[in-house]
Amino acid sequence: MGSAAIVGWRRPLLLLPTGWKSWTNEERQAVLAHELAHVKRSDFVSTAIGQLAVAMNFYHPLAHLVMQRMRLDQELAADALASAVVGGQQRYVETLAGLALRQPQVRIPGPCQAFLPPRRMFVRRLEMLRNLPRTRPWINRCYTAVAAVSLISVATLATGLRPHTLVAQEVSGGAGITTAQPSVSSYLPPGLWEAVVCVDVQGALASKGVQAILKQAELPREFEVQGYKIALEDVSEVALVAILFAEGGAPEPLMILRSKQSFADVPQVPQIQRLDEKTLAVHSSPEILRLLANGNRDKKLQELLDRNGESHIRVASKTTWLRMLAKQIGAQGPAMAFAPLWTAVDSISLGINLSDNLDLLAQLDSTDPKRVAETLTAAKFLARNYLDGIAQVEAEAGGNPTEVVMAAAAAQAGNQLLDSLEINSEANQTLVTAQLPNAVYSMVGLAVPAISSARTAALRSQSMNNMKQMLLAFHNYHDAYGHLPPAVFVDNASGAKRSWRVELLPFLECAHLYEQYRKDQPWDSDANQQVLQQMPQVFAVAGSTGTTVTPYQAIVSEDGGLTLSEGREPKFRDFLDGLSNTTIIVETTELAPWTQPVDLSDTVTLPQLGTARKSDPGIIAGMADGVVRFISKDINPQTWKALTTRSGGETLSLE
Repeated sequence: MGSAAIVGWRRPLLLLPTGWKSWTNEERQAVLAHELAHVKRSDFVSTAIGQLAVAMNFYHPLAHLVMQRMRLDQELAADALASAVVGGQQRYVETLAGLALRQPQVRIPGPCQAFLPPRRMFVRRLEMLRNLPRTRPWINRCYTAVAAVSLISVATLATGLRPHTLVAQEVSGGAGITTAQPSVSSYLPPGLWEAVVCVDVQGALASKGVQAILKQAELPREFEVQGYKIALEDVSEVALVAILFAEGGAPEPLMILRSKQSFADVPQVPQIQRLDEKTLAVHSSPEILRLLANGNRDKKLQELLDRNGESHIRVASKTTWLRMLAKQIGAQGPAMAFAPLWTAVDSISLGINLSDNLDLLAQLDSTDPKRVAETLTAAKFLARNYLDGIAQVEAEAGGNPTEVVMAAAAAQAGNQLLDSLEINSEANQTLVTAQLPNAVYSMVGLAVPAISSARTAALRSQSMNNMKQMLLAFHNYHDAYGHLPPAVFVDNASGAKRSWRVELLPFLECAHLYEQYRKDQPWDSDANQQVLQQMPQVFAVAGSTGTTVTPYQAIVSEDGGLTLSEGREPKFRDFLDGLSNTTIIVETTELAPWTQPVDLSDTVTLPQLGTARKSDPGIIAGMADGVVRFISKDINPQTWKALTTRSGGETLSLE
């Protein structure tokens, strides 16, 4: 047991947890007063009646809801009576808060849940007691009576509506009653994860924090996974998992997401595995995905996440990454002042609640919690010194006004967080609590457009760098063979077609893939499918990993840059319009498997092409001279048409 409880009616029995001897006199008095209040109010009788009604109508969610509400009202009424005994509501709340912080996480067996209050109810009572008005005992009794009558009425109504024949739903393996799905984190086996972030997506979207952000910034309503679009409103839970870190950096994170609806038309690619009809796992390694289906659940991970089960965002982490980071920085230097954070801490759990204010609660499992608390306290003061100088440094550096204001706001929010930061130590834990005022949501709302713009610019820059590498490879190819590769290369012996992207592999430091590719077989043959799964990152959509589709394509026209010229491969001398005035490849949203010999028709117009990023008002084009240009979607259609030909005789000005 994790808390005290009263069992029985005629001869009530008080049950206490094993650690009751460590309570202070005030805590003992508060607990006894609370439990005796239950006896005085005869709560066990009403609870028994309510549980009987729920048992008879277990399938009806309203019965469970009313029962939970009645139990909470019983607890609050007992709190009101107990607070009058121990010296007032404020003192009583402070005493309960001390007990709540030290209450162990104990899993209550199913049969005992009927009379043992769960830990989350303990925490909820604290939240409600802070602003609970003083009420008279007779009001409490009336309120509970109304709740009990409501529960019995609901049970009676539900019984009257129940069909005469109850047919159990079928589940895999035989007949039975379906059970609620476990958290997506339950698919993770021991030893695979280093850190896990679980997000209650719908709870977060409905929270006051996100609603405040949405008033100032538009968040994306859907996202794409391996070309498969998923609406945010359909996602109920997401887990982002950092796999065990290796020397040289952190590998790609694993994503597990659950939908409110069954996933339909999921692409059959090795990077996606369906764990059940509503749950998908996404990772570039099929070996890692296979580990998720072995049913070996990590109980330690679940225990860490369950500590903050009511939070919108839950985090569980080991400290291996801290030790590796310290190793990379070096054993000497200022970082060693914080060594207890990775030498004395085994695991960390964190909960973030996006309520009126942003609430944080962290638990650090430690072999030396006092020393860890002292280290965190020292870090708190160092962080304050750093924050105090942010705005001043930004202003002195001549930053633009927006950046200066954002830096000052961030420093203010950071100081408010540090002001509320409380650090306490227990037998084997260091507890950290903090709160940010709701003004932080407005700040985030203002920052989202700036962050989105910066990300778009960064992805655009990465895409342009990819195209520069490809254009350099085109020039090296021309130097080696005296001509450019055609958009579609046809094998003379077999007639099999292959893409210009395959032809460029030796000039992109991927000669090993070129040797693996069977040029006498179609691009989608079994052998060439193995090459397809090893796409060089230079062909990938900027910012994505583990994919096999590319946005980089040539524009195939009668006089295009990579079109055959009188039956022979094109040469630079054929570009009569000038190398700087001819487009040979572009980036577009028209994705295709990178080895597939397919490109864009010359009939396509720039607006039809779209952009690789929705916020980009144009398209990225690679010119034959090796220059990469960002071309506006408002370009004159005739000018765009002229850019797709190499010898049309047009005179252009793209400045």
